[in-house]
Amino acid sequence: MTADLRKKVETSSKRALVTIAFVAVAREGLETALFLLSAKTETASGSSVVIGGLIGLVVSIAIGVVIFKAGSRVNLKTFFNVTAVLLLMFAAGLAGKTVHEFRELLGLETGYLIESAWTIETGIWSAGGTFYDFMRGLFGWHANPERIRVITYFAYLLPVLAIYLKRPKAEKQLVS
Repeated sequence: MTADLRKKVETSSKRALVTIAFVAVAREGLETALFLLSAKTETASGSSVVIGGLIGLVVSIAIGVVIFKAGSRVNLKTFFNVTAVLLLMFAAGLAGKTVHEFRELLGLETGYLIESAWTIETGIWSAGGTFYDFMRGLFGWHANPERIRVITYFAYLLPVLAIYLKRPKAEKQLVS
């Protein structure tokens, strides 16, 4: 895979590569700016949002430099597999949140599926901490989720993850 990507990059025109890189970075920069503009909430002041954005920018530059320096030594198959699994977990969190929002829209407030699957009140998993906010934003974590939300999360994640991790038939024949 690495050799194929390098061959394609070598045969591509430099102008096309620069244009693609510029557009991708500009798009992400605009998305980040719009996100930071809308991130001001009752719990965060404008200065903390700007400081957080600047810290994020510095960290992303450092990560970019590390990736550039160590990029040739990274196993791309493993990298893409890990990021794909993280994206599937993110999508499962969105599915759970969607069911939660539909439940609220329909006014369903009682019943077995609406009751909390668990409640965590202390520790780094509890509501209100930075780690909790990170897990909630990235994977849809909730300190006291409804059972329907947990069921939806795993009903989406498990079959899709199984399909993704299933090896193609051609690869199985090579191993046999």
